[in-house]
Amino acid sequence: MTVSYSGEIKKVLEKKKISDFDEVEVKKQNVSYSGKLIPRPEIYSQDHVILKLKNGYNIGVNFDEIKEINKIKSATVEKEDKNKDKHKKTLVQKRDPKKPTIAILSTGGTIASKLDYATGGVVVSFSVDDLIGAVPELNSIANIETEVVCSVWSQWMTQDNWQQMAKAVKKYIDSGVDGVVILHGTDTMGYSAAALSFMLRDSPVPVVLTGAQRSTDRASADSAMNIICAVQTAVSDISGVSVVMHGESDDSFCFVHPGAKVKKTHSSRRDAFQSINVLPFAKVWPSGKMEFVRDDFKKRDKKRKLLTGFDLSEKVALIKLYNGYPVEDFLYQIKKGTKGIVLEGTGLGHVPNADFFEAALIAKKAGVIVCMCTQTVWGRVRDDVYEDGRKIQQCGVIPLEDMLSETAFVKLKWVLANSKNVDEARKLMIENLAGEITERTDPRTFVCMPGVV
Repeated sequence: MTVSYSGEIKKVLEKKKISDFDEVEVKKQNVSYSGKLIPRPEIYSQDHVILKLKNGYNIGVNFDEIKEINKIKSATVEKEDKNKDKHKKTLVQKRDPKKPTIAILSTGGTIASKLDYATGGVVVSFSVDDLIGAVPELNSIANIETEVVCSVWSQWMTQDNWQQMAKAVKKYIDSGVDGVVILHGTDTMGYSAAALSFMLRDSPVPVVLTGAQRSTDRASADSAMNIICAVQTAVSDISGVSVVMHGESDDSFCFVHPGAKVKKTHSSRRDAFQSINVLPFAKVWPSGKMEFVRDDFKKRDKKRKLLTGFDLSEKVALIKLYNGYPVEDFLYQIKKGTKGIVLEGTGLGHVPNADFFEAALIAKKAGVIVCMCTQTVWGRVRDDVYEDGRKIQQCGVIPLEDMLSETAFVKLKWVLANSKNVDEARKLMIENLAGEITERTDPRTFVCMPGVV
């Protein structure tokens, strides 16, 4: 019998022969709860009993308020399947020639995670095949091939992980699949989508990133619907890189966002992702229904040549400017060998003091490319409106119109690594390579998406 609790709680549980993960009933004065007993490590307070209720949520019950606790059922210990490796490719082997084939690549994140009862935290633990097995609807849409590319939280991703993803996608496109879905953590999905947009330009088939705001074991989990809608998008006519996530908080539909124009705008809502300064490509329902919002996307065409460039090796800094930001910190980036700097200016693209004019000239002479984005969510840089904006532009800072700063950071790394010289790189930064710049902002985008499309 294993009990992770200590003190008086441990004595009571051992007396009742209750172990971690046993199903128990806890009675208070006027209410009772039943659920699985979740382990309570020593580092946490030992004055509560933690239960996982049948509805998927956890509850803490103050030990002093418990009148009685009884075991309902012992924990079930799963036996190891010695033949599990033989079944690993079951989903691939049962291929229907009448259906399209979609590759699903896992990189980790909440969509591939569940609750770790030993810590109370969320850990990467589901394999891709586990997820597909949990969403049988996918088999009715397409033949599924799976691969774990990496297994990291998205906030821990590096440029090496972006390259891993891009090369894996290229491998499957070259093999002839009809589309690719990437399971990804949501924190930095916008960065990865932008990176793939430049590394895999003119993709002949859909490349779709999706994730989850809630772990799969929770009652409010959004992973299944997001995966289904992502696969529906992967078999659609929308080629290129996109992000598919909940379109509203309910389980109704998902939006298909352009990969270079999407941003996570809320830390926890299921409809956190929005297309910025543009409308999403489409709405997609789990049933397969798709309603196109725009028609200016490239359609799938397997004859179209995939343009690749995986090098992201150049050092680039992303700096958020604020009142009193020390220009010395900006100059330090130049001294330590940074080749490009993206500034998040205030408002229309402003700097905090006049010292930046001289600093920008120093950067230009050193061959360092400095670009300007706005730190507002919507809108664009307009350095021709105010005097300091015109001056900073005259000093060589490149205004990036309505490009997202996350996208600008990734693009600058890609451009510097894939250009012949600084002049070519400067020209490419203001060229619309992957839908990252729009000529005019659609006014309908400055509201909650479900209300306008």
